[in-house]
Amino acid sequence: FRGKRDKERVVPLSTSAERTLNSYLQNQNRTSEWLFPNPMGAPISQHAVRKYTRGIAAKHPEFDKLSPHVLRHTFATMALRRGMDLKTLQALLGHESLDTTSRYLHPEIRDLKDAIDKVG
Repeated sequence: FRGKRDKERVVPLSTSAERTLNSYLQNQNRTSEWLFPNPMGAPISQHAVRKYTRGIAAKHPEFDKLSPHVLRHTFATMALRRGMDLKTLQALLGHESLDTTSRYLHPEIRDLKDAIDKVG
């Protein structure tokens, strides 16, 4: 798909996500070429996704700051904690610069301790 500044984005899926997506596609009466169409059959907008996450936050106070961007930051932090290298994460996020990728990372004391323990 196309992202910011009309840049082409490739979004690989985990095996589990691919299975879930295939199941979704098999169980849908699809009338649109879009994976997640709006009620008119056109692609959903960024605004619709933000509205959806705000709706979740309204029903669940523990997610009061939920947004698509928060989900992106959360993914980046979790990927780093699980051992993904920065260059791979940079590619997945579609950043040209590692400086941009580093803004998405939020290491906690636990992460720092784990890193020190790996060194010895």
